[in-house]
Amino acid sequence: MRSRDLVQVRAAFEDLLERLHTDHVELGMIRFVDDPKEFAELMAGEFYGYVKELLDQGKIGHVGLSTHNPEVALAVARDGRIEMIMFSLNPASPAP
Repeated sequence: MRSRDLVQVRAAFEDLLERLHTDHVELGMIRFVDDPKEFAELMAGEFYGYVKELLDQGKIGHVGLSTHNPEVALAVARDGRIEMIMFSLNPASPAP
């Protein structure tokens, strides 16, 4: 499921920890961010605030983000708060 609704995101993350029988994950992924405006909104709002909270609590060790858009990947690299970018290099994929 793809959601930016924090009620759903929090529930999904807690469910993940429970299913894995752990209290943390090494890499927390923000998935499928293909719009530069969405990336800016996520990082400026309560969504990244929640991510920062998880980092501060030690529930995630590092933050990653996946995108299919080179403009978003460049913005992520320049931002500096995301430590890993997953970017599709499939030449058969249509451009965003």
